[in-house]
Amino acid sequence: MKTLFSFVALSALLSGCVTHVQPHVSPATEPFAQPLLLSDFNQQMTATRQQAEAGEHRAQQQYGGWLASAGQRDAAQPLLKAAAESGQPEAQYQLGKLLIEHQPGDGKQWLERAAEQGNSAAAQQLARYHRSGNPLLQDKQQAFNWLLQAAQQGDAQAQNDVGAAYSRGFGVKKDAARAAEWYRKAAEQGNALAQFNLAGAYQAGEGVKAQPLQAYAWYHVAVQNSDDPHLTQIAEQMKLRMYASATRSGKATQARQLAQKFTQQYVKPHKEALP
Repeated sequence: MKTLFSFVALSALLSGCVTHVQPHVSPATEPFAQPLLLSDFNQQMTATRQQAEAGEHRAQQQYGGWLASAGQRDAAQPLLKAAAESGQPEAQYQLGKLLIEHQPGDGKQWLERAAEQGNSAAAQQLARYHRSGNPLLQDKQQAFNWLLQAAQQGDAQAQNDVGAAYSRGFGVKKDAARAAEWYRKAAEQGNALAQFNLAGAYQAGEGVKAQPLQAYAWYHVAVQNSDDPHLTQIAEQMKLRMYASATRSGKATQARQLAQKFTQQYVKPHKEALP
């Protein structure tokens, strides 16, 4: 199969995916690090393209995914479709995601096939579109069902979203206790938004017994894990409020100790900062 997009152009578009990753090298060798990295990537891309053109389905999925990420929809689609038709759930997901906006019927079908094989990203994509304004796909109940499937597979973001659905009664009957259970599952995986939501449940006594110390500790780890400045700011404010409450009740030390314990258990290790 001959692609409609040249390898050289794709290499140029995707080189940004690797050149920002700076290896830890001495100043004397640093000028040579990027060309070596790009050379390895180009060799890998050449080999993958050749395998894809020879009909190797995994290579079709990988190369088609690269083309899609470079904005080459027309070139990516036949490769992803060939891999998807071979039964690869990742290719089915990528093809469905590629088609869902312009060909929602076909996109939905491929996403469903991927989700039915256990692809949690496809299930979440289906949930987003079922709760969108698209008349063809809007279905709150179905959105919840797909979210629940992804959550049951252990996806932390989906677990938080299931908790939010129970909190708001979105596609399911309101149930604060179940909401807290799902928030906890995601929070224990280090999901900052779920940690914030669980802290709020402990603060308000919704679905769990009101416990200011628990609220303080969960707000504390939410601050540590959050990459969202807005969430970080709000969590920090609520954390200070809960600490003030603990101080008034003479439990400031216990609050700090619990926060330290939660930090060890539920704060994700931060990636080493790039130079």
